[in-house]
Amino acid sequence: MWRMIKDFFCHFKLTSALYKKMFTIKERRRKQNVRKNLDKNGKNVLFSIYHDFTRGGIPFFFDMGTMLGIVREGRIISHDLDIDLGVMGYFGRQNEFVEKLSELGYKHVLRFVDSDNQVIEDSFSKLGIKFDVHYYRQEGDKMYCCICFRPPQKEFNYNEYEIVSLWCDTVTDMIDFPVYDASLPVPENYEKLLSQKYGENWRIPDKNWKYWLGPNATIVPNAIGKRVEIIDN
Repeated sequence: MWRMIKDFFCHFKLTSALYKKMFTIKERRRKQNVRKNLDKNGKNVLFSIYHDFTRGGIPFFFDMGTMLGIVREGRIISHDLDIDLGVMGYFGRQNEFVEKLSELGYKHVLRFVDSDNQVIEDSFSKLGIKFDVHYYRQEGDKMYCCICFRPPQKEFNYNEYEIVSLWCDTVTDMIDFPVYDASLPVPENYEKLLSQKYGENWRIPDKNWKYWLGPNATIVPNAIGKRVEIIDN
């Protein structure tokens, strides 16, 4: 209901300008608080995920900006706001995965689905830090996941998102990379994966990068995603 009210004020001609200004201020403060918490607890959550997923036998890798931060900076990227994970073998078994993480003490906070209610991605939190889980599917020697997004220059109806598929080579064996004062595993073919996700200049920081514009990103035509808030937790 609250999101519907916000959507009304955002698109109503007489209130849209004021709403967008207030939203910008609120969003800036929110991001500052999220970033402070990541600086404080991000390291602990990264290592908790690694140890819990490893003990639980969950095939995963640190994905997207989190892999980039580990490889390039040895930490979570300074302008990032969450943690990204790629999970294999659980597409079509997402509810089973959610149950497994709940047993490990992680809170399920958000889900994105398509128009057929097929789960696209899930988000969880620990110590107030959100991490997004991307469910990968295998196709030949490639794999891909889907993510919902909203290009900032485009208007959307309430709770509608576009869907992009992100393709990359299959993850190979893992190798350890120094992170903070310890180490965490990343795929052995990390250079290839990062080039496919961020382009050949992935070593150069770019705060304005948009993952849906990546070299191997494909917008799914006529696909609509929607956000599902998780209340009973």
